[in-house]
Amino acid sequence: MVARDRRSSNEDVVAAIERTRTSRHLDREQEQIVRSVPVHRVLHGGAKKFASSEGVATDYELSAPTEQIDYFLSHSWRASRMHKYLTLWMFFRLPAATAGAVLFSLLAFVLTLTDVLPPMTSNFTERFDDLEQDGEGGPVSLWASLSAIVGFFAGAMIQGMSERHLSKGKGCFLDKLCIHQTDVGLKKQGIRSIGLFLRRSDQMFILWSPEYFTRLWCCFEVAAFEKGAREDSRDVSRHITFRPVQIGPFLAICYLGILSLSTLNLVWIMVLGGAQSAFALALVQSLIFGCLVAPWVVSYARARNEVFEQLRTFSFHEADCFAQSDRTLITKLLTLWYSPDKQDEGASIASFDTMVRTKMLSLVKKQIGDPVPYTLSVMISIAVYSGCACDILASRMMLPDSLLVENRALDHACFAIFLLCFPLLYWPACVRMFANYAMLLAPKRGVNRLNLQFRYLCLSVANAFIGSAFYYVMGVSFYTLAKGPGIVVAVVCTLVIGVVYLTIAYKGGACVEALRRRLGRAAPMELVSAVPIDGGAASATAAPVAVGV
Repeated sequence: MVARDRRSSNEDVVAAIERTRTSRHLDREQEQIVRSVPVHRVLHGGAKKFASSEGVATDYELSAPTEQIDYFLSHSWRASRMHKYLTLWMFFRLPAATAGAVLFSLLAFVLTLTDVLPPMTSNFTERFDDLEQDGEGGPVSLWASLSAIVGFFAGAMIQGMSERHLSKGKGCFLDKLCIHQTDVGLKKQGIRSIGLFLRRSDQMFILWSPEYFTRLWCCFEVAAFEKGAREDSRDVSRHITFRPVQIGPFLAICYLGILSLSTLNLVWIMVLGGAQSAFALALVQSLIFGCLVAPWVVSYARARNEVFEQLRTFSFHEADCFAQSDRTLITKLLTLWYSPDKQDEGASIASFDTMVRTKMLSLVKKQIGDPVPYTLSVMISIAVYSGCACDILASRMMLPDSLLVENRALDHACFAIFLLCFPLLYWPACVRMFANYAMLLAPKRGVNRLNLQFRYLCLSVANAFIGSAFYYVMGVSFYTLAKGPGIVVAVVCTLVIGVVYLTIAYKGGACVEALRRRLGRAAPMELVSAVPIDGGAASATAAPVAVGV
């Protein structure tokens, strides 16, 4: 009798989920069920709502009814809250933060040229080795560099404030906030409408962590969203965004690393001069950058390697759940969605496994086939280096005409292009090369600490010598050629060198993957062309759903 009641209960839940999932129009009751929460509330307090799956009554009040959800956040509660926060922040806030850094840098640049902001000290001058009189230069300050830092965070804050007060902004589904966690009736109603939440979501944002595809409810969310996309004739690859949570901390430490090195670069050159110390400067910079970034890039590279293997060997039967009743429920739903006759459980599970191993694997390869998309690395580089470049250019523009080889307009234009080579070419290439080294050297889990430290050292040294060599060649070739053939030839040569370094960094990824396969460090996998990603996160409804059902 008990077994019959449970079977009947599961069938009722299956029917309820399928009925709400296939609803084309919202009735009055469903209009109150479908809810979303603004991005700024998800990110508030360092994404503090991700700290625990346990919710309180007031959490539900943070969301509001909506007809359409922009992002369905799908994640595992076991993953680090801070990793999720940084990954979400980089996706939702990085463009605005970069724009803020550039605008603040340009403002400080103009105020410096108009003498509103005086040089910080008259003892230091920027020395340009292509000048008529070597060793002479103009006064330098750090106003633009400091303004870039302020602008970076101000841009993100302004976007958050505008979402809070001026516009709704993007709306997200986070189970803890959009399904009532204390009212039993509302909770059951929300859980049975999980298919409706997915159907009403434009994008599924997967915050992947190593346990993601081992959680049964995470698998269910992917299956339900993919089924809805097929029924709506939508290309699922355009509506699922996939991000490993390790990429957020990696990009954050890259920002801090490039920031510290750009500041060191400016101070070093002001004190010691130009090309004669360029290689030593580049070597010191690269070693410091390597020591800062190595642990984080190795963590990201290892996670990236794991996700491909996890998808390639995915099995529904090996996914974990809190209760056997959950497995029975989800199996019944998969049978409805993936079995031709809607009755063959074995065929439906095999079909779902094949979908994950092929279609999902192909989607993930497209989105993180390039471990560090150029768009992300260049935004980080511009956010940092725009201030440093503005400070150096301001110093150049305050020089008297007698020191310049070319006419003033041509000199300043070419020098500005030379400075742009670093955030647009050099630094993105450095970050990508570092990722290449990490993919090659990233160990599997369980490696002893000494072995891991040795790998970090290898990463730092390799990046230091190759990166500093290109830095030195770019700088010396510009200043040397500017004295001889002219500044136009110099800047063209610098651009070519920068493009070559960037091409080596990005095209070299294929060679790294081939070498990894040869060394047996990873299962063979087909490389696909890189597609920039703008990722997000996902909310595993594991604990709340299991309790509700």
